[in-house]
Amino acid sequence: MECRPSVPAGSGGPHQEKFSMKLRINFSGRSIRYTEDEIATVVEAMRNAEPLTQGHYLQEFESAFARYQGVEEGSCFAVCNATAALEMSAQLCRFKDGDELDLGNKTLQFHLTPMIHWPETMMTYVVENKVLFSGDAFGCFGALNGGILDSETDTCLYYSEMARYYSNIVAKYGMFVQKALAKLSGIQIDYICSTHGPVWHQDVDKVISEYDRLSKNEAEEGVVIAYGSMYGNTEEMVDIISRQLAICGIRKIRIHNVSYTDESYILRDIYKYRGLIIASPTYNGQAFPKIESLLRSLQLRGTANKVFARIGSFTWASAAVKNINALIEKLNFTVVGDPIEMKQGITPEIVERCKALATEFANQLKSSK
Repeated sequence: MECRPSVPAGSGGPHQEKFSMKLRINFSGRSIRYTEDEIATVVEAMRNAEPLTQGHYLQEFESAFARYQGVEEGSCFAVCNATAALEMSAQLCRFKDGDELDLGNKTLQFHLTPMIHWPETMMTYVVENKVLFSGDAFGCFGALNGGILDSETDTCLYYSEMARYYSNIVAKYGMFVQKALAKLSGIQIDYICSTHGPVWHQDVDKVISEYDRLSKNEAEEGVVIAYGSMYGNTEEMVDIISRQLAICGIRKIRIHNVSYTDESYILRDIYKYRGLIIASPTYNGQAFPKIESLLRSLQLRGTANKVFARIGSFTWASAAVKNINALIEKLNFTVVGDPIEMKQGITPEIVERCKALATEFANQLKSSK
Protein backbone atom coordinates (compact mmCIF):
# COMPACT_ATOMS: atom_id res chain seq x y z
CA MET A 1 0.00 0.00 0.00
CA GLU A 2 1.51 3.40 -1.02
CA CYS A 3 0.55 6.73 0.57
CA ARG A 4 1.26 10.14 -1.01
CA PRO A 5 0.45 13.68 0.11
CA SER A 6 -2.40 15.45 -1.64
CA VAL A 7 -0.43 18.75 -2.24
CA PRO A 8 -0.01 19.26 -6.02
CA ALA A 9 3.53 19.36 -7.37
CA GLY A 10 4.89 22.87 -7.99
CA SER A 11 2.53 24.54 -5.55
CA GLY A 12 5.46 26.00 -3.59
CA GLY A 13 5.78 26.29 0.13
CA PRO A 14 7.40 24.00 2.61
CA HIS A 15 5.23 21.03 1.57
CA GLN A 16 6.35 21.02 -2.05
CA GLU A 17 8.76 18.13 -1.57
CA LYS A 18 7.25 14.73 -2.40
CA PHE A 19 7.43 11.86 0.00
CA SER A 20 6.10 8.31 -0.06
CA MET A 21 5.48 5.62 2.51
CA LYS A 22 4.99 1.97 1.71
CA LEU A 23 3.19 -0.34 4.14
CA ARG A 24 3.05 -4.08 3.62
CA ILE A 25 0.42 -5.98 5.62
CA ASN A 26 0.39 -9.74 5.35
CA PHE A 27 -3.36 -10.48 5.51
CA SER A 28 -4.10 -14.12 6.24
CA GLY A 29 -6.49 -15.95 3.96
CA ARG A 30 -8.24 -17.35 7.04
CA SER A 31 -8.63 -16.29 10.64
CA ILE A 32 -6.47 -19.09 12.07
CA ARG A 33 -3.30 -20.50 10.58
CA TYR A 34 -2.84 -24.07 11.71
CA THR A 35 0.66 -25.50 12.01
CA GLU A 36 1.63 -28.63 10.13
CA ASP A 37 1.80 -30.50 13.45
CA GLU A 38 -1.75 -29.49 14.30
CA ILE A 39 -3.02 -30.57 10.89
CA ALA A 40 -1.16 -33.89 11.19
CA THR A 41 -2.75 -34.52 14.61
CA VAL A 42 -6.27 -33.98 13.27
CA VAL A 43 -5.66 -36.21 10.25
CA GLU A 44 -4.23 -38.94 12.47
CA ALA A 45 -7.30 -38.81 14.71
CA MET A 46 -9.61 -39.00 11.71
CA ARG A 47 -7.80 -42.06 10.39
CA ASN A 48 -7.42 -44.04 13.61
CA ALA A 49 -10.07 -42.89 16.11
CA GLU A 50 -12.50 -45.62 17.14
CA PRO A 51 -16.12 -44.35 17.21
CA LEU A 52 -18.15 -45.07 20.33
CA THR A 53 -20.76 -46.89 18.22
CA GLN A 54 -18.31 -49.27 16.52
CA GLY A 55 -15.46 -51.63 17.31
CA HIS A 56 -15.00 -52.96 20.84
CA TYR A 57 -17.50 -50.43 22.23
CA LEU A 58 -20.23 -51.99 20.09
CA GLN A 59 -19.12 -55.49 21.19
CA GLU A 60 -19.24 -54.47 24.87
CA PHE A 61 -22.76 -53.13 24.42
CA GLU A 62 -23.88 -56.37 22.73
CA SER A 63 -22.50 -58.42 25.62
CA ALA A 64 -24.10 -56.17 28.25
CA PHE A 65 -27.45 -56.27 26.47
CA ALA A 66 -27.31 -60.09 26.22
CA ARG A 67 -26.71 -60.30 29.98
CA TYR A 68 -29.60 -57.90 30.59
CA GLN A 69 -31.90 -60.02 28.45
CA GLY A 70 -30.68 -63.23 30.09
CA VAL A 71 -29.68 -64.84 26.80
CA GLU A 72 -26.47 -66.33 25.54
CA GLU A 73 -23.68 -63.98 24.62
CA GLY A 74 -23.45 -63.68 20.85
CA SER A 75 -27.21 -64.03 20.35
CA CYS A 76 -27.67 -60.23 20.26
CA PHE A 77 -26.27 -57.77 17.79
CA ALA A 78 -26.37 -53.98 17.70
CA VAL A 79 -26.38 -51.40 14.92
CA CYS A 80 -24.46 -48.14 14.95
CA ASN A 81 -27.36 -45.65 14.81
CA ALA A 82 -31.11 -45.29 15.15
CA THR A 83 -31.68 -44.87 11.42
CA ALA A 84 -30.01 -48.19 10.71
CA ALA A 85 -32.16 -49.79 13.43
CA LEU A 86 -35.37 -48.48 11.88
CA GLU A 87 -34.34 -49.59 8.40
CA MET A 88 -33.47 -53.06 9.68
CA SER A 89 -36.73 -53.33 11.65
CA ALA A 90 -38.77 -52.37 8.61
CA GLN A 91 -37.02 -54.99 6.47
CA LEU A 92 -37.32 -57.73 9.09
CA CYS A 93 -40.91 -57.07 10.06
CA ARG A 94 -42.49 -56.07 6.74
CA PHE A 95 -45.69 -55.08 8.48
CA LYS A 96 -48.96 -55.58 6.65
CA ASP A 97 -52.15 -53.62 7.15
CA GLY A 98 -53.59 -54.37 10.59
CA ASP A 99 -50.49 -56.16 11.90
CA GLU A 100 -49.63 -55.67 15.56
CA LEU A 101 -46.30 -55.62 17.38
CA ASP A 102 -46.29 -56.52 21.09
CA LEU A 103 -43.61 -54.55 22.94
CA GLY A 104 -44.56 -55.94 26.34
CA ASN A 105 -46.38 -53.02 27.92
CA LYS A 106 -47.38 -51.42 24.59
CA THR A 107 -49.04 -52.80 21.48
CA LEU A 108 -48.39 -51.08 18.15
CA GLN A 109 -51.01 -51.50 15.44
CA PHE A 110 -50.12 -50.58 11.88
CA HIS A 111 -52.44 -49.07 9.29
CA LEU A 112 -51.29 -48.63 5.71
CA THR A 113 -52.42 -45.23 4.39
CA PRO A 114 -50.66 -44.80 1.04
CA MET A 115 -50.39 -41.46 -0.76
CA ILE A 116 -50.82 -39.20 2.28
CA HIS A 117 -48.68 -37.97 0.81
CA TRP A 118 -46.10 -40.69 0.08
CA PRO A 119 -46.72 -44.12 -1.47
CA GLU A 120 -45.26 -45.93 1.57
CA THR A 121 -47.13 -43.94 4.25
CA MET A 122 -48.15 -46.01 7.29
CA MET A 123 -49.79 -44.81 10.51
CA THR A 124 -49.07 -46.40 13.89
CA TYR A 125 -51.69 -46.74 16.63
CA VAL A 126 -50.73 -47.38 20.26
CA VAL A 127 -53.61 -49.54 21.47
CA GLU A 128 -53.22 -49.00 25.23
CA ASN A 129 -53.02 -45.21 25.02
CA LYS A 130 -55.27 -44.72 21.96
CA VAL A 131 -52.55 -42.60 20.35
CA LEU A 132 -52.30 -42.30 16.57
CA PHE A 133 -48.95 -41.42 15.03
CA SER A 134 -50.33 -40.10 11.75
CA GLY A 135 -47.28 -39.00 9.77
CA ASP A 136 -48.08 -35.97 7.60
CA ALA A 137 -51.85 -36.37 7.95
CA PHE A 138 -53.53 -33.80 10.23
CA GLY A 139 -50.33 -31.75 10.13
CA CYS A 140 -49.94 -28.03 9.68
CA PHE A 141 -47.38 -25.36 9.01
CA GLY A 142 -46.14 -23.17 11.83
CA ALA A 143 -43.72 -23.65 14.72
CA LEU A 144 -44.89 -24.52 18.21
CA ASN A 145 -44.95 -21.51 20.50
CA GLY A 146 -44.25 -23.24 23.79
CA GLY A 147 -47.33 -25.48 23.93
CA ILE A 148 -47.19 -29.06 22.69
CA LEU A 149 -50.75 -30.28 23.33
CA ASP A 150 -53.61 -28.40 21.68
CA SER A 151 -54.91 -27.64 25.17
CA GLU A 152 -51.74 -25.71 25.89
CA THR A 153 -51.88 -23.30 22.98
CA ASP A 154 -54.13 -21.05 20.90
CA THR A 155 -55.17 -23.34 18.07
CA CYS A 156 -56.68 -20.60 15.87
CA LEU A 157 -53.32 -20.20 14.10
CA TYR A 158 -52.97 -23.91 13.50
CA TYR A 159 -56.35 -24.49 11.86
CA SER A 160 -55.56 -21.88 9.25
CA GLU A 161 -52.12 -23.40 8.76
CA MET A 162 -53.62 -26.89 8.59
CA ALA A 163 -55.76 -25.76 5.66
CA ARG A 164 -52.69 -24.22 4.01
CA TYR A 165 -50.70 -27.42 4.57
CA TYR A 166 -53.48 -29.60 3.19
CA SER A 167 -54.15 -27.44 0.12
CA ASN A 168 -50.47 -27.24 -0.80
CA ILE A 169 -49.16 -30.69 0.18
CA VAL A 170 -51.97 -33.22 0.43
CA ALA A 171 -54.83 -31.86 -1.72
CA LYS A 172 -53.99 -33.94 -4.79
CA TYR A 173 -54.62 -37.09 -2.77
CA GLY A 174 -58.07 -36.34 -1.38
CA MET A 175 -59.40 -39.73 -2.49
CA PHE A 176 -56.72 -41.49 -0.44
CA VAL A 177 -57.46 -39.28 2.55
CA GLN A 178 -61.07 -40.45 2.40
CA LYS A 179 -59.95 -44.09 2.32
CA ALA A 180 -57.69 -43.52 5.31
CA LEU A 181 -60.45 -41.82 7.30
CA ALA A 182 -62.77 -44.75 6.58
CA LYS A 183 -60.08 -47.19 7.74
CA LEU A 184 -59.48 -45.27 10.97
CA SER A 185 -63.16 -44.77 11.75
CA GLY A 186 -63.32 -48.06 13.65
CA ILE A 187 -60.74 -47.16 16.28
CA GLN A 188 -60.98 -44.75 19.20
CA ILE A 189 -58.40 -41.97 18.91
CA ASP A 190 -57.62 -39.89 21.99
CA TYR A 191 -54.42 -38.31 20.68
CA ILE A 192 -53.14 -37.50 17.19
CA CYS A 193 -49.37 -37.04 16.91
CA SER A 194 -48.65 -35.61 13.47
CA THR A 195 -45.22 -34.99 12.02
CA HIS A 196 -46.04 -31.27 11.92
CA GLY A 197 -47.91 -29.14 14.44
CA PRO A 198 -49.27 -29.67 17.95
CA VAL A 199 -50.43 -32.94 19.50
CA TRP A 200 -54.20 -33.00 19.10
CA HIS A 201 -56.23 -34.20 22.11
CA GLN A 202 -59.14 -31.91 22.98
CA ASP A 203 -59.86 -31.19 19.31
CA VAL A 204 -59.39 -34.68 17.84
CA ASP A 205 -62.94 -34.87 16.44
CA LYS A 206 -62.72 -31.34 15.05
CA VAL A 207 -59.40 -32.08 13.31
CA ILE A 208 -60.72 -35.27 11.72
CA SER A 209 -63.86 -33.40 10.60
CA GLU A 210 -61.73 -30.66 9.02
CA TYR A 211 -59.72 -33.22 7.04
CA ASP A 212 -62.92 -34.92 5.96
CA ARG A 213 -64.29 -31.60 4.67
CA LEU A 214 -61.09 -30.62 2.86
CA SER A 215 -60.65 -34.01 1.19
CA LYS A 216 -64.23 -33.88 -0.14
CA ASN A 217 -63.58 -30.47 -1.73
CA GLU A 218 -66.34 -29.05 0.46
CA ALA A 219 -66.11 -25.32 1.11
CA GLU A 220 -68.04 -22.52 2.79
CA GLU A 221 -69.83 -19.59 1.18
CA GLY A 222 -67.28 -16.98 0.19
CA VAL A 223 -65.25 -15.72 -2.76
CA VAL A 224 -61.56 -15.62 -3.53
CA ILE A 225 -60.54 -13.05 -6.12
CA ALA A 226 -57.02 -13.63 -7.42
CA TYR A 227 -55.73 -11.00 -9.81
CA GLY A 228 -52.68 -9.62 -11.52
CA SER A 229 -52.50 -6.00 -12.63
CA MET A 230 -49.63 -4.21 -14.34
CA TYR A 231 -51.00 -0.64 -14.55
CA GLY A 232 -53.98 -0.78 -12.21
CA ASN A 233 -56.69 -1.25 -14.83
CA THR A 234 -57.46 -4.87 -13.98
CA GLU A 235 -57.41 -3.95 -10.31
CA GLU A 236 -60.15 -1.37 -10.95
CA MET A 237 -62.37 -4.14 -12.32
CA VAL A 238 -61.68 -6.20 -9.19
CA ASP A 239 -62.69 -3.27 -6.98
CA ILE A 240 -66.02 -2.90 -8.79
CA ILE A 241 -66.79 -6.62 -8.67
CA SER A 242 -65.87 -7.02 -4.99
CA ARG A 243 -68.03 -4.05 -4.01
CA GLN A 244 -71.03 -5.45 -5.90
CA LEU A 245 -70.53 -8.88 -4.29
CA ALA A 246 -70.73 -7.22 -0.87
CA ILE A 247 -73.89 -5.34 -1.88
CA CYS A 248 -75.38 -8.69 -2.92
CA GLY A 249 -74.78 -10.13 0.55
CA ILE A 250 -71.49 -12.00 0.17
CA ARG A 251 -69.63 -11.31 3.40
CA LYS A 252 -66.52 -13.44 3.05
CA ILE A 253 -64.46 -11.97 0.22
CA ARG A 254 -60.72 -12.61 0.05
CA ILE A 255 -58.74 -10.57 -2.51
CA HIS A 256 -55.19 -11.56 -3.42
CA ASN A 257 -52.80 -9.68 -5.68
CA VAL A 258 -50.73 -12.57 -7.02
CA SER A 259 -47.69 -10.32 -7.37
CA TYR A 260 -47.51 -9.89 -3.60
CA THR A 261 -49.28 -12.82 -1.92
CA ASP A 262 -47.46 -16.15 -1.77
CA GLU A 263 -49.35 -18.76 -3.77
CA SER A 264 -49.64 -21.09 -0.78
CA TYR A 265 -51.96 -18.63 0.99
CA ILE A 266 -54.11 -18.18 -2.13
CA LEU A 267 -54.50 -21.96 -2.45
CA ARG A 268 -55.51 -22.17 1.20
CA ASP A 269 -58.33 -19.68 0.69
CA ILE A 270 -59.45 -21.32 -2.57
CA TYR A 271 -59.92 -24.58 -0.68
CA LYS A 272 -61.80 -22.76 2.08
CA TYR A 273 -64.36 -20.87 -0.07
CA ARG A 274 -66.64 -22.04 -2.89
CA GLY A 275 -66.29 -19.01 -5.14
CA LEU A 276 -63.27 -18.17 -7.30
CA ILE A 277 -62.83 -15.22 -9.64
CA ILE A 278 -59.65 -14.89 -11.70
CA ALA A 279 -58.65 -11.52 -13.18
CA SER A 280 -55.67 -11.15 -15.47
CA PRO A 281 -54.17 -8.77 -18.01
CA THR A 282 -52.74 -10.13 -21.22
CA TYR A 283 -48.98 -10.53 -20.90
CA ASN A 284 -46.81 -11.55 -23.87
CA GLY A 285 -49.72 -13.30 -25.56
CA GLN A 286 -50.59 -15.24 -22.39
CA ALA A 287 -52.27 -14.68 -19.04
CA PHE A 288 -50.29 -12.93 -16.31
CA PRO A 289 -47.45 -15.37 -15.36
CA LYS A 290 -48.40 -15.78 -11.70
CA ILE A 291 -52.04 -16.25 -12.65
CA GLU A 292 -51.01 -19.07 -14.97
CA SER A 293 -48.91 -20.59 -12.20
CA LEU A 294 -51.86 -20.50 -9.82
CA LEU A 295 -54.20 -22.14 -12.32
CA ARG A 296 -51.66 -24.86 -13.09
CA SER A 297 -51.43 -25.53 -9.36
CA LEU A 298 -55.21 -26.00 -9.30
CA GLN A 299 -54.91 -28.37 -12.26
CA LEU A 300 -52.24 -30.39 -10.47
CA ARG A 301 -54.46 -30.78 -7.40
CA GLY A 302 -57.63 -31.59 -9.33
CA THR A 303 -59.45 -28.76 -7.56
CA ALA A 304 -63.21 -29.11 -7.99
CA ASN A 305 -66.65 -27.84 -6.98
CA LYS A 306 -65.96 -24.14 -7.49
CA VAL A 307 -68.28 -21.40 -8.69
CA PHE A 308 -66.01 -19.67 -11.17
CA ALA A 309 -65.77 -16.48 -13.23
CA ARG A 310 -62.94 -14.82 -15.19
CA ILE A 311 -62.19 -11.34 -16.42
CA GLY A 312 -59.30 -9.94 -18.41
CA SER A 313 -57.77 -6.83 -19.89
CA PHE A 314 -55.57 -6.04 -22.87
CA THR A 315 -54.26 -3.24 -25.04
CA TRP A 316 -53.43 -4.69 -28.46
CA ALA A 317 -54.69 -8.28 -28.58
CA SER A 318 -56.71 -10.21 -26.01
CA ALA A 319 -55.20 -13.50 -24.83
CA ALA A 320 -55.61 -13.72 -21.05
CA VAL A 321 -59.19 -15.00 -20.96
CA LYS A 322 -58.54 -17.53 -23.72
CA ASN A 323 -55.62 -18.97 -21.74
CA ILE A 324 -57.61 -19.00 -18.50
CA ASN A 325 -60.38 -20.95 -20.23
CA ALA A 326 -57.88 -23.50 -21.50
CA LEU A 327 -56.31 -23.96 -18.08
CA ILE A 328 -59.61 -24.59 -16.25
CA GLU A 329 -61.23 -26.62 -19.02
CA LYS A 330 -60.73 -29.99 -17.28
CA LEU A 331 -61.59 -28.78 -13.78
CA ASN A 332 -65.05 -29.41 -12.36
CA PHE A 333 -66.01 -25.74 -12.07
CA THR A 334 -69.42 -24.12 -12.46
CA VAL A 335 -68.61 -21.22 -14.79
CA VAL A 336 -70.75 -18.11 -14.32
CA GLY A 337 -71.54 -15.70 -17.15
CA ASP A 338 -69.52 -14.64 -20.15
CA PRO A 339 -66.00 -13.40 -19.49
CA ILE A 340 -65.40 -9.65 -19.43
CA GLU A 341 -62.50 -8.44 -21.56
CA MET A 342 -61.57 -4.80 -21.13
CA LYS A 343 -59.51 -2.93 -23.71
CA GLN A 344 -57.12 -0.44 -22.10
CA GLY A 345 -59.11 1.31 -19.34
CA ILE A 346 -62.41 1.39 -17.47
CA THR A 347 -65.50 2.64 -19.33
CA PRO A 348 -69.12 3.03 -18.14
CA GLU A 349 -70.00 -0.08 -20.12
CA ILE A 350 -67.31 -2.15 -18.38
CA VAL A 351 -68.49 -0.90 -14.98
CA GLU A 352 -72.03 -2.10 -15.67
CA ARG A 353 -70.84 -5.45 -17.01
CA CYS A 354 -68.70 -5.99 -13.91
CA LYS A 355 -71.65 -5.25 -11.65
CA ALA A 356 -73.90 -7.59 -13.62
CA LEU A 357 -71.35 -10.41 -13.49
CA ALA A 358 -70.89 -9.96 -9.73
CA THR A 359 -74.65 -10.07 -9.16
CA GLU A 360 -75.03 -13.24 -11.22
CA PHE A 361 -72.04 -14.75 -9.41
CA ALA A 362 -73.47 -13.98 -5.95
CA ASN A 363 -76.83 -15.56 -6.87
CA GLN A 364 -75.13 -18.70 -8.18
CA LEU A 365 -72.93 -18.94 -5.08
CA LYS A 366 -75.89 -18.72 -2.73
CA SER A 367 -77.85 -21.34 -4.63
CA SER A 368 -74.96 -23.84 -4.76
CA LYS A 369 -74.96 -24.75 -1.05
